[in-house]
Amino acid sequence: MFFADSPFTDKLNTSHVPAEPEILRICALLVAPTEELARIEVQINEPKTKQSLRTAIDAHKTLISHMRLAPQDVFQEIFLACLPTAHGAVIEAPMLLGHICRYWRSVAYSTPESWSYSTLHDPQVTSQVAEAGSRLIPPSID
Repeated sequence: MFFADSPFTDKLNTSHVPAEPEILRICALLVAPTEELARIEVQINEPKTKQSLRTAIDAHKTLISHMRLAPQDVFQEIFLACLPTAHGAVIEAPMLLGHICRYWRSVAYSTPESWSYSTLHDPQVTSQVAEAGSRLIPPSID
């Protein structure tokens, strides 16, 4: 430790006013610990700097990823292939695909073919319609 045998230990936390020679000795005594503290602070901040740099690199790599560079019509074909062939849940394509990212949502929602077949199923609505119209017309909601 740097200050274990400091000649000024007995004067610390007092109202002692050092003379000029003492000031010079204190300044000389502070050089090594100040340098060590700076070195330690760099090590402490290094993970933050490293993570910040990694985040910036990853964000820029994302801009040039293969998925980002694929033409919109490729995504449209993939999304159309994901459409349910039978009655499915609301969370299936295109709704599910719209939750991936802004771009996918834009493509999925702007492709008219993806909306040509959609199934809405809400048990509460189904029971309310059944209750309200059971006397007139038997409900058939999928």
